[in-house]
Amino acid sequence: MWPLFDLEKQYAEHPHIEREQVQEILFWTNTQPHLPELTEHEVLLFYHACDHEVEYSKQVIDNYFTFRTNSDEFFGNLDLESPQMKLAQKTVACFPLETWTPEGYCVLIDKFMDTDPTKYDFIAGLKLVFAMQDMWLQGADLIQGFVIIIDVSGVKFGHIARINLLHLKKLVYFLQEALPTRLIGVHFVNPSSVLEKLMALIHLFIKKELKDSFIAHSNLESLHKHIPRHILPQEYGGDQLPANELAENFYQSLTKYRQDIIEYNNKRRVNEKLRPRKTNNGFGRMFKRLWPNG
Repeated sequence: MWPLFDLEKQYAEHPHIEREQVQEILFWTNTQPHLPELTEHEVLLFYHACDHEVEYSKQVIDNYFTFRTNSDEFFGNLDLESPQMKLAQKTVACFPLETWTPEGYCVLIDKFMDTDPTKYDFIAGLKLVFAMQDMWLQGADLIQGFVIIIDVSGVKFGHIARINLLHLKKLVYFLQEALPTRLIGVHFVNPSSVLEKLMALIHLFIKKELKDSFIAHSNLESLHKHIPRHILPQEYGGDQLPANELAENFYQSLTKYRQDIIEYNNKRRVNEKLRPRKTNNGFGRMFKRLWPNG
């Protein structure tokens, strides 16, 4: 198993977090026969992301694992050595920066290493993110949220054409309703006319509050007003290594836990046959109505 953050340290550094409430939620998950067996680390992530609201945390936990179970195209076969995932690692640079912002936000970089649209697989890129998210979130100290920087340079209309709208809709729903952390903002750098097309698609599904967090930067000075320059890769005016090199280093560290990621993912599933009747009209059934073929 990958290294986990120190629970005692997190509670000591975040005295406003009530451990009794975290353990209350953990106990609740153990009484829900359809949910997988969770750890206190996992429950703490949801509790922290849900602004320390117990009932809201329960809802998002159920949403999250129901989504994982019913989205096999995203969470099926998260093997970093599979042909699909190996191609994604050569095509897309997607990795968290080591240094956080002063607000405690982790920054995720997303850019193309190979801009050939015929090599782009939207699902494979997402699976790469999902393969790393659990290890990333459970291994670092509690973050206040995360920020995504999407580099649009090299993106062509051919890339947009390869994005299935149903998959995009499901992704946006996941970001809004089931994420075990807070999405603070999405920053686009090197924008082009292609970005307008992409945003038109995304705006079909996102809520206003999330829409307001999407910012396109015409220059790096604009980006640096939101993200400290020194924590960024070289091509964004920062002091760190180039993004492609940082991505390759991150993928190497991720691959060390390849089997752990596979086993963890296989166990994090709900069993709808065991879902208590009182929740039968909840997220599980709603998910089936929204995506009957999901």
